[in-house]
Amino acid sequence: MRRVNGSSLFFLAAFASLFATNAARAADPQFCDSYATEAFNAAKLNNEFACTFQGPRWLLDENGHRVWCLVVPEATAQSETSARNAELKGCTCNWYADGAMAQIADNKARNCGFSGIRWLDNRQGHHDWCNALNPSLSMMRGEINTREAMLQQQC
Repeated sequence: MRRVNGSSLFFLAAFASLFATNAARAADPQFCDSYATEAFNAAKLNNEFACTFQGPRWLLDENGHRVWCLVVPEATAQSETSARNAELKGCTCNWYADGAMAQIADNKARNCGFSGIRWLDNRQGHHDWCNALNPSLSMMRGEINTREAMLQQQC
């Protein structure tokens, strides 16, 4: 039997009143399993990238997210996912732009001479690239890693 922790109880208590009116419209359990995993992973990224978002949306409690999802309509859970993703995108784009600028400063300080769009000395440009292109985290990390490899191997 699974033990229920404090944040799971918080989710359950906060939305228990919705259960009676939304039981017929509540999200599908399979949908909620995916929702909970995605919410938990987003909460981990919130910590990893030091985004500092707080509140129930950002709890590191996969079961709590699942319980909440099971008592609200699927559209409500989808709306929550969209809001969480929008907040996280802004934070990860800041992380990416800050990382790019640190590497560009290193390029200049060491007189490496790298140029081109990857080495553009414009934080807003890197942030805008991230916002417009909506790259995956692996793509952002790939860009950071490529610049880092260039700095280590070619400078």
